[in-house]
Amino acid sequence: MKRAPFLMLVAITASAGFAQMHHETQPASGLVQLKPLIGSWKGTDPQGKPLTLSYKMVSEDKTLMESLGMGGKEESMITMYHLDNDGVMATHYCSMGNQPRMRLDRKKSSDRTFTFVYQDATNLKSKKDPHINGLTITIKDKDHIFQEWSMIEKGKETRETFTFERVD
Repeated sequence: MKRAPFLMLVAITASAGFAQMHHETQPASGLVQLKPLIGSWKGTDPQGKPLTLSYKMVSEDKTLMESLGMGGKEESMITMYHLDNDGVMATHYCSMGNQPRMRLDRKKSSDRTFTFVYQDATNLKSKKDPHINGLTITIKDKDHIFQEWSMIEKGKETRETFTFERVD
């Protein structure tokens, strides 16, 4: 009879460990809508210059990593999409040397359009210094996406749209 409580404790501990392991391998729920982006893409900037883009889940499927390649450099810029309490944040590691943080604006977003608005940035001396100010990702279909980047330069906002086609 003394073994029954011990065996029950072992069973509960093992099942809790399995449940935690299973939970840790599931993609973060707020990122599920971005999962169709996973894979490799090729595209062009507004001047027609070639771009590469890739998305993959990292950090035990809790973060979506975007690598944007420009000018023959595979990882010119990295953007990490991750949960922040009840929202989704995007931290953009920019080639300008700063790191804008943007939050998904659910009111401006839909099932196929994801609009991230500027929150703050690290390594930015002034809000007038050049930095990314926003991003909208539009999934046209399973093989085509658009990214519209908003940038502040000399205190003025400009926008550039990149088009991409799925490679794999």
